[in-house]
Parts: sequence; C-alpha cells; structure tokens
Amino acid sequence: MGNLLLTTSLLTLVGTGSPNLLAYSLGSGTPVVVAKQVVAVKSIVAASTKTRTSWTPGATVSLRDVSTGAAVANATVTGSFYPGVTKSCVTLSTGSCKLTSTVLSLKTVATTFSVTNVAGTNMTYDSSQNLAAQLILIRP
Repeated sequence: MGNLLLTTSLLTLVGTGSPNLLAYSLGSGTPVVVAKQVVAVKSIVAASTKTRTSWTPGATVSLRDVSTGAAVANATVTGSFYPGVTKSCVTLSTGSCKLTSTVLSLKTVATTFSVTNVAGTNMTYDSSQNLAAQLILIRP
C-alpha cells in the first residue's frame, strides 16, 4: 500500500497499489467566509377560513432580505396563535408561507398571531428589522 504525502497544495501518491480512487486536496489561498443573509418579516396577511360552526385562523408571512429587499426562500418561519398553538412553515420561492392554527369555536372572535422565529441555512433573523411582527385575526 502506498503512502500519501501532502505538500503546500499538492497531493501526491508515494508508492503504488493504493486502494484510494479519489484524492482530495484543499486549495491554497485565504478561506472564503460566506456572509450570512440577514432576514426579516416583510408582511403578515390574514388567511383565516370559516365554516358554519367554526373557524381556522391563518396568516401568510412574507420574508425579505434586509440588504436587498428580495424574497427569502427556504426559511422556516415559526409563529404562535393566542389562543391557539405554535406552528411552522417553510417559505417558497415567493418568500411566503402560510401558518394555520387549530380550529376554533365561533365563540372565539379573535386570536393574535406573532412571528416568534425565522431560521434557515446561512441566515440570521433580525426581528428589529421586521416591517410587521404581529397581527390580530378577527373571525371572518
């Protein structure tokens, strides 16, 4: 079996008969640091539905890149409905996703929806940059 020798940025095989079919070497130079995308809530729009005997509160949340204003896809948005539950959704290419609460009695006339977190690969959520963070949903 051969021995591998790593030089500055060159990987060479010393000897023959190595079972290694793939060799990997880090390139030379300064490592690239990828800047995290800073995201915030652009808008929250009511998306509730009603039947004859109940209603389901819903909210569509849109995210934006704070630097560019562009829509942010593939981010997990977490929000709470009070009264109700905590739910999550993942934004589409439009930067939006819909969260729906549990079914409520028609006796409940309103619920408050709040965005509690946004998370995703290589992104940071800055709630101080939100253009909206909470919405009171009135029974339709």
